[in-house]
Amino acid sequence: MLNNPTWQDITNIRENLFQTYLKYWLDNEFFSFNWWVLLTLLFVIPIIWWILADKKRIFELLTYGLFVSALATLFDSLFMSMVLFGHKTRLIPILPPLLPYLTMIPFIYMLIYQWFSTLKSKIIATIILALILAYLAEPILVWMEIYDLQKWTHTYSFAVYLTLGIISKLLMMFLVKEEAKVVERRDYE
Repeated sequence: MLNNPTWQDITNIRENLFQTYLKYWLDNEFFSFNWWVLLTLLFVIPIIWWILADKKRIFELLTYGLFVSALATLFDSLFMSMVLFGHKTRLIPILPPLLPYLTMIPFIYMLIYQWFSTLKSKIIATIILALILAYLAEPILVWMEIYDLQKWTHTYSFAVYLTLGIISKLLMMFLVKEEAKVVERRDYE
């Protein structure tokens, strides 16, 4: 470790990391079986979501999905930069790997949001989803060598998945309440 790193030192390390990762990605990941699995999921999950989505609530669902996506990307960027876990296979060679957090995960959460109407049922469904993602999906991804737990555990992931759903739901409740106030004022005037 450098005693007194400069911004140029950090830039050089980042450039070296990108070049090293690009070479690794081209040699080991691009067009691999796992790469094809991720590419398939990238298209299959949104298509399934589109078939199942309530088109009358599309704006509300996408707004909720945006919150989930933003929070998931934030958490992933934070924890990956701390080298707590890594994504060994990515569709494109960028850090962090944004595609799962911009597509796959939000679509699954949007279905939970759509299908469960009360706060209690949404929380229970989110707990079940978090359990499935953390203790079933993630171990499969680890086994397939798509996901790498370094200083991370599935229990930490469970807490993150639960937090994603709950915070996003609370944000939506706040927005719906604020929108109702504006509509009420407009109707009153």
